[in-house]
Amino acid sequence: MKPEAFAALWIDAYSVATDTGDTRQMRAMSSPQCKTCQALAEQAEDVYGAGGSITANGVTNEVTDYRRSEEYSDNHLLLQLRVKSAAGVTLPKRGAKKIPFEAVDTWWDFELKVVNGKWRVQEAGFTP
Repeated sequence: MKPEAFAALWIDAYSVATDTGDTRQMRAMSSPQCKTCQALAEQAEDVYGAGGSITANGVTNEVTDYRRSEEYSDNHLLLQLRVKSAAGVTLPKRGAKKIPFEAVDTWWDFELKVVNGKWRVQEAGFTP
């Protein structure tokens, strides 16, 4: 699998995590050392675990462009994906007041590395 396709699948797994609270696929695609990956997964788990939800108005996250920024080797590189994220609301816990969030169009930065024959996100971040 090409690293661009893998990173796009990670964004899909992140969308599932924010839409449902199910972070299994996202965590499986991420290195345990990826601090951003772990923080995003924990955020979704905390919200859904407290009876809350994250609801987007439309497609949660859509990849619209990509670019490689640095290649260390065939199995280790930096990649950027441009992602459009829909506006919506977060219900932090059951009975809480809904918190709106705005749509964003941002570049996500990924450090990808092949581990045991499969791509893994080593670190991720985004730039508004």
